[in-house]
Amino acid sequence: MKRRILGIVLFFTLGLSISSCSSFKEASDVFDVTRNTAYMDERGAKKLQERTAQKIVDALDNGDEDKLLELFSDYTLKISGDQDDGLDYVFDLYEGTSTEISDYKYHTNETSTGERLVQMAYFSCTIETDEETYKLYWEQYARFSDRKDHVGLCNMRLLKADEDKEYQTHGALLGIETPEYYEISNVISNMMETTLFGDPGMILSDDLLDNMSEDSLYALDTFTTNFTGDTVSAVWLEDDQIFATFEILEKGQFVAAFTYDNKITGIKVTEYIGDIPSNSELEAKEGKVKGLSDFKEIMDSGLIRYNYGGERLCKVMSLYGFETPSKKSADVGFTDSNIGGWNVYKLKTGFDSALYWVKGDVCCYEDDLEDAEEYFRDYSDVKYSLHQYIYGGNKDPIEVDFDDDIFWEIYDVQFTDEPAIKPNRVPDAGYLIYRTSDDDKFTSRFLIYIFDDDAYIVDKKSADDQTVYLLDDDIAEYLIEYADEYCEE
Repeated sequence: MKRRILGIVLFFTLGLSISSCSSFKEASDVFDVTRNTAYMDERGAKKLQERTAQKIVDALDNGDEDKLLELFSDYTLKISGDQDDGLDYVFDLYEGTSTEISDYKYHTNETSTGERLVQMAYFSCTIETDEETYKLYWEQYARFSDRKDHVGLCNMRLLKADEDKEYQTHGALLGIETPEYYEISNVISNMMETTLFGDPGMILSDDLLDNMSEDSLYALDTFTTNFTGDTVSAVWLEDDQIFATFEILEKGQFVAAFTYDNKITGIKVTEYIGDIPSNSELEAKEGKVKGLSDFKEIMDSGLIRYNYGGERLCKVMSLYGFETPSKKSADVGFTDSNIGGWNVYKLKTGFDSALYWVKGDVCCYEDDLEDAEEYFRDYSDVKYSLHQYIYGGNKDPIEVDFDDDIFWEIYDVQFTDEPAIKPNRVPDAGYLIYRTSDDDKFTSRFLIYIFDDDAYIVDKKSADDQTVYLLDDDIAEYLIEYADEYCEE
């Protein structure tokens, strides 16, 4: 079967990619770009919609396939391959000459992450010809600051207004959609929209459900939670299997393979770095699930991971912060689109292998992670300070003596122990212990809460202070002495 690559672009979520290419694809003349935000103004969106609709209709009226393809982004054409089937379909479907374009509708999706600015629009309209009435739907990136090849159309669907009512909505595939792919679009859409424990029978066949253990169901729930329109980037079909690439921020890149027969009958999830593996390495088996446990383990781990230069970078978890790179402390930084558009700097340190600064975190290649952790933990030229933690801010730091071994014993609890239940009241005391290199380049720290005779460390990975770990009694006694000596009432 001829390989056809297709890309998922769901209309209700997504923050993928696009910026400028040709005179048409450069959108700065219709969008308000005077502000440093991802805001797309109404005037610009309407102007872009009307202009694009007219260009599509002109191409259809004149039977000009090249003019229609020119409207699509370079990325879309690269990933989706030749558009022969889509072109044949829309030009065969379209009859007559246009007399009116009306019923314009649109909504927009704007995102700003790191140094990446994305503006996406979802358009639809009605086309009247002297012979027929059509509904036209398309999705279009107007701006993608660090991926210039993505600006332009990424999806188009044309239908007769009185037919296929269930499909009169935005499509889900890169390129020009044809009816033969509508059902595939639904299969993937259902997977992306469904949380497993809502009703697994909606997306999985009875045979597959019967063959799955309880652990597999939990792992699949983790998968369906993360396999969404925000994370899926490309989908292709070969030999009656669906393949979908997706990326989880700060975790990695994956390919999901599905066998299907109206519902999913087999699943395999494969992590990859660099180029996508061959289909023979990715194929799912009928009635089987594979790779889901590994995926769940990655998602449950505390590791922060990036795909960079064909290899994996991992955050050095022992560190809280590192000084902002300068010309003296780092090689010239550059923007990497695979790390959310953030600048990446190669640091100049005494560590034997490469260290990188990403989003304020120090990272290294995965094979060097253990050595990097040991390097910063064994660094001897350090000083300790205590910052009394109070709601609304911290008091001025106080230099203190602190046992290095005890520091790391406490620090590691948040990676090895199960969370405890935090008492539902204000702590008797709270303070931060900072371990900082004498040259102030890097810092490690943890936050301690004291409740009566108990001490808790707050999870550094949590977004708030609600995830805590109870420390052993001897450690608690050590920490309470610090609270009594340094923390004011």
